[in-house]
Amino acid sequence: MTPLALRILGRDDVLRAGGADFPAAVADVMEALVELREGRSEMPAETSVSLGTPLYPQARAYAVPARLGAFAGVKWTAHRPVEADASGDALPAIVSMTLLSDSVGGAPLAVVESAFLTAMRTAAVSALALRHAAPRPVRTV
Repeated sequence: MTPLALRILGRDDVLRAGGADFPAAVADVMEALVELREGRSEMPAETSVSLGTPLYPQARAYAVPARLGAFAGVKWTAHRPVEADASGDALPAIVSMTLLSDSVGGAPLAVVESAFLTAMRTAAVSALALRHAAPRPVRTV
């Protein structure tokens, strides 16, 4: 049996790979939306669990699965309050990572820090909505 070659990519790796290229993000999101519309990809509803900690009782973690082309994955995002606390906790309010697998056999390929990619995707979806739903060209937002 061949050992799995799981890569771990942090934010610096994501940025080096082009994760901050906004025009590419818009094009990628447009391609994903077409794939979803045409039934070649899927993105079922997210599910969540309480993190149930006394320090952050309203904290939750969300799992968002998807399949796009040759890849499948799940984004795991933990949300908690932003308030600073006395514990010296340095984690951000949102911590996000994606487990990426091949969609043929499910072999894990990478764990990717994905908070920055989520922000880029959200902005790209907004840009596409403005591009396609605005009654005239949008000049300012």
